Amino acid sequence: MTAALGGVDLNSIITQMQSSSGAGDVLEDSRRILLRAAKEVQYSLETPKETCERFRYSGLGLSIAHVFYQIKLFDILVDRADSPISTRDLANETKTDPNLLGK
Repeated sequence: MTAALGGVDLNSIITQMQSSSGAGDVLEDSRRILLRAAKEVQYSLETPKETCERFRYSGLGLSIAHVFYQIKLFDILVDRADSPISTRDLANETKTDPNLLGK
């Protein structure tokens, strides 16, 4: 499937971005510009229902971060940054359910 918009081959841009692994700051700047443009396209195409759903779930990340703060998960991850830690060990240290924490 070919994706083109206003004469621009989007697949070609994606391929170029994926193959430009060593371009450093130029690649990062281009990536950010493309992400911003993609969000603007998404917002302009979404239906009012999709916009409501996006707003409804946008606070989810902040809520999760608040819970992680309360159980001191961030502190544990910082303290153990030099070594891997399993979900089960994290659950034990935070006194949470390993299945829930793993999600």
